[in-house]
Amino acid sequence: MEIKSQMISDTHGATRKLLSIRLQYYVSIFVSSLGLGTYTYFIPVFAQRFGATFLDLGYIGTVTSMTYAVVPILVGHLADRANHSRLYVLSLLLIFMTTIMLVFTRSVG
Repeated sequence: MEIKSQMISDTHGATRKLLSIRLQYYVSIFVSSLGLGTYTYFIPVFAQRFGATFLDLGYIGTVTSMTYAVVPILVGHLADRANHSRLYVLSLLLIFMTTIMLVFTRSVG
């Protein structure tokens, strides 16, 4: 009887730990998506401050859309072969670095 109760308590501890990890994962996805969604709307405004024309803004939108169309396919194949946690952290780092590069932008084109 004691062994069974110990197994149940270990199972509850493992379940709590798994829920905690999932919660951290979901919160990080929410925060990163919120950040991406926020700055995406300001890129045209940011580009216009540097003298971007409507054609330049169209190019920016086209490149962004093409990136969102192609990269998920490539990353999906990579995700099947790689560690999901490492891939997620790597993608967050890449997003962070490209967003920081906007700060150092001096012109469009």
